[in-house]
Amino acid sequence: MQKKVIPAIVFCTFTSLSNATELKVGPQQDSLYPTAFYLEPGDGLYVEFQSGSMPGCSHNKGGRLAKANPNYKELYSLMLTMMASKTFKGTVRYKETTSSGWWHCSIEGLNVFPK
Repeated sequence: MQKKVIPAIVFCTFTSLSNATELKVGPQQDSLYPTAFYLEPGDGLYVEFQSGSMPGCSHNKGGRLAKANPNYKELYSLMLTMMASKTFKGTVRYKETTSSGWWHCSIEGLNVFPK
């Protein structure tokens, strides 16, 4: 019986140019995956990754994935895959906002690669 190999897809997102704040990229994580999701009804998710993956954000590891992000569905799907498999390395792309607390950073994309 021959096994089929499905090539892993490297996923990079584009960022929205509507916000003038600077795009930041967190440090490379050898194992990057969401550790928690918190639903904000009608507005998106608060997502946490490993500690230190989003410096300057909530607990240095979390931020908002807004439904207004043009890649919301793709990012959410990718994050669920990352959480289930825990087989990706990469970085989080984010912007700091004027909000405080959980919404202090907005997740704009991910640069991830299969291990």
